[in-house]
Amino acid sequence: MIEVIAIIQIEGKEPHEEALRVSSLSTAENEIKNMVLDFNNSLRPNEKPRKFIRLKQQAVQLLHDWNKRNLSSLSDRNGIYDLMECSNCGLHYKAYGLSRRLGGYCYPERVCRTCNKQFKSEENCKKHNEKYHNAKRNIDDIKQKK
Repeated sequence: MIEVIAIIQIEGKEPHEEALRVSSLSTAENEIKNMVLDFNNSLRPNEKPRKFIRLKQQAVQLLHDWNKRNLSSLSDRNGIYDLMECSNCGLHYKAYGLSRRLGGYCYPERVCRTCNKQFKSEENCKKHNEKYHNAKRNIDDIKQKK
């Protein structure tokens, strides 16, 4: 999933920006048109229809796409958990109970795949890789994922 900024206009008002989640940039316009159509088809009294104007292309953000890595739940001294991994950046964690990390912005270039750490900047990740790991392997791995 990615988050895009769409320009939407409510009937009788100025166009405004809305952040919407879509499956891919190539299908974003059709998905948003369908969202607006569904919204307009289920208007409540006193609600005004909306119109999709355009996408604001430069404001696209990748979101974590969490997938379960194990077939059945695991357990340790803290309880029952599932191993979750983001298919975009490779970050993984233990999800205890029914809670799941939903959403969240994904920065594949800020994740060290060797030790599963996420950094505040791409530069900090590079410094970490140079100091503790074979930096070339981690950087090449990130480039292959893109």
